[in-house]
Amino acid sequence: MSVRQIFLVLTAVVSLLIGAGCGEKPGNTAKLEIVGPEQFTVWLPVQRGIESVRFVSSPPAATPGGDKLFTCRERVLLELNPGEYIFKFSAPGCRDSWRKYSLRAGNSRLKLELEPSSGTLVFSSVPVGAGVELDGREVGVTPLVVEDLSIGSHEAVISHPGFARQTVGVEVVDERPRVVAVDLEATLGRLEVVSVPAAARVFIDGREVGVTPYRLERDAGRYQLRLEAPGFAPLEESIVLEAGGNRQQEFRLVARPGEITVESDPAGAQVLVEGVKRGVTPCKLDNLSPGNYRVVISLDGYDSCEEDVEVVPGVSDTLRRELVPSTGTLCFSARPAGVTVMLDGRQIGISEADPAATGLTREFRVTGLAPGTHRIEVVHPLAPKPVAVAVEVVKGEIRRLPAPLDLWLANCEIVHNDGTLERGALFEERDDHIMFSPVPGITARIERSDLKSIRKIPVESQK
Repeated sequence: MSVRQIFLVLTAVVSLLIGAGCGEKPGNTAKLEIVGPEQFTVWLPVQRGIESVRFVSSPPAATPGGDKLFTCRERVLLELNPGEYIFKFSAPGCRDSWRKYSLRAGNSRLKLELEPSSGTLVFSSVPVGAGVELDGREVGVTPLVVEDLSIGSHEAVISHPGFARQTVGVEVVDERPRVVAVDLEATLGRLEVVSVPAAARVFIDGREVGVTPYRLERDAGRYQLRLEAPGFAPLEESIVLEAGGNRQQEFRLVARPGEITVESDPAGAQVLVEGVKRGVTPCKLDNLSPGNYRVVISLDGYDSCEEDVEVVPGVSDTLRRELVPSTGTLCFSARPAGVTVMLDGRQIGISEADPAATGLTREFRVTGLAPGTHRIEVVHPLAPKPVAVAVEVVKGEIRRLPAPLDLWLANCEIVHNDGTLERGALFEERDDHIMFSPVPGITARIERSDLKSIRKIPVESQK
């Protein structure tokens, strides 16, 4: 037998004797059985009183300070002198634990329960604000710190609108923080739609989405854009959004012609647009390009009306104006019926009896008179003298004489109750009295009860 074989046999015998309890000091030792998780470790710093150690699976390992380290599968048996000891316990996936025990002589057992270890993940992304799902649960948005995670494998999903989702597998090894940083890949295209005019309605693929200026954010691809604005022709155009693109594009809409209906009171006025005759009121000015125009409305006897008119694209508008006369109007009556009325030397008519008012005459109404002084004259061949009056006519006003123009003409004979006969001018008749002038310049009221009879002399018969 070789020396090596003899050494191996002796080693085996010594191990057997130790396992059988040889060398024990009965009655003075404390035997501690520790049962713990798989592959747990017991560490005893250098302390007085360690008598001997019995182990199950492996011998103790020496540490630099002379401490003893025991690594076991499920349990370890220690023999120590009675007293107080400090132990450190550790196991894979668990937090280290320092504990103090007071051991007495005899047997004791310790069931070791260690707290699971946890880790921390720190999430960051470009762009920031990405949502994070961890193991199927929403935990927040980046930048984000997630603590108290179990040791082992985890799965994180990072997502952001306009970017492709990313799934990341993460291994939490220990309590040291692990950084998870991702750069998301853009899937959206961005286009700012600007229009002239502004505030145009925006349609994308037939659906209204807003008004310009409008920021369009969609998945990359081709879209149909439509813009609408009052008074402008709709604009349709195909646009392409590129992933990650961000640009601005201006669209100009074409204005539709506008139109204006011109009305005046009175009607029949001539309408000129920028000096060009376009019709007589009421008239429609159509097919006008948008812009400002000078419109003149004119009619004989009235002041011209000039207006600056804005033509709005595609809008039908109406311009209504009441014309102001450039002349005045004169109203008066002349008595008795049948006398000739002259104005500024020309005959304008013969006075007529008013059937609605006994003894009165119809009113003369003369329009289109130039502002200034005019002369009215009432005449008859048998009248001693004509009646004349000067009247001031004001532009745009109606001048009405307060009293009739009475021409003295013997057109009546009256007989008083006492039989007295008088011939003169009858100007007015009422139910209870008459206004009678026996001579020019004198007019008197005579009660009907004082008269026996009244005979009218036709004016025509006196000619």
